[in-house]
Amino acid sequence: MKQAILIFLSFLFLSMPAYADKETVPVEATVGPAAHIFFGNIQKDTPYHYGLKLDLEAIISKQMIMKYKGKIPKKYRKYAGKVDSVSFRPAPYIPETLIISPLETTQVYGMIWKFLGLGTGFGPEMLRVNLGVTLNFAAMYIHSNRDLSGDLSKQNSASLSNNAMENITENTTYFVRPGLGAEASITFMPTKSFGLSAGWKSHLFIPQRLNGGIFDTGGFSGADNNLWHIGQGFVTLHIQFPFKVKI
Repeated sequence: MKQAILIFLSFLFLSMPAYADKETVPVEATVGPAAHIFFGNIQKDTPYHYGLKLDLEAIISKQMIMKYKGKIPKKYRKYAGKVDSVSFRPAPYIPETLIISPLETTQVYGMIWKFLGLGTGFGPEMLRVNLGVTLNFAAMYIHSNRDLSGDLSKQNSASLSNNAMENITENTTYFVRPGLGAEASITFMPTKSFGLSAGWKSHLFIPQRLNGGIFDTGGFSGADNNLWHIGQGFVTLHIQFPFKVKI
C-alpha cells in the first residue's frame, strides 16, 4: 500500500504541464444497488435502507507505470515494479454511496463520499478478490416517527396505551461525520470493458447520538441510540471505457 501511495503521488507530480504527454487510460464507471444496515435503534426499527453504490476511477496500469518510470523521482523508482496498478478518482465530488430510503417509520436520505483509498487484489484478472480501506465523509438526514434515542422495546410494549404511543416525539438527526471504510468484494470481469462485483463494506464513524446535534457524541458499544456503524451489501456493474489524459 505504501508503494501505491508513492507511485500515485509521483504521477500527480507528472501531470503538471511541463511533463505532460497524452496517453489513453481506462476509466471505470461503477453503479449498482446497495442495502444498508444502520446498526442500533435504526436497524431495530427498519432492518434495511436502500440506495446506490457509485464510483468513477481512472486506472494507471503497471505497463504505463514502467513506460514512464524514468519520469518518476529517483527515490521512488524502486517501487514502480512492485505495483500492479494505481487508481485515482477524477471527480471526488461524486458520492460513493447515495441513500434514498423514504420508508414509513424511519426515513434516511444521504450521501457518503470517498476521498482516499488503498486496496489490493488477489487472483486472475477475470475473477479477483478485492480488499480495501477508505477515508470517508458522510452527510445524512434521518427522520422517524419513533424516539430513536430511547428504548424501542418499551415503545413496542403492549402495556403502552395508544395515547402514550401517539405522544412519542418525532425526531430528526442530521448525521455529519468523517469516517473510515473497510471493504471486501469479488469482481468477475468476463471482458476488459464489462464486469460485475458483489461485496460488503463497513462504514465506521465517530459516534453521534440519534436525535441529537452533530456535536453530540456517544460510545461505540452498549448504546443503541448512537450511530457509528453503517454496513453496506452491494452488487455493482463495472463498465470501462478509454479516456485521453495528460501524464
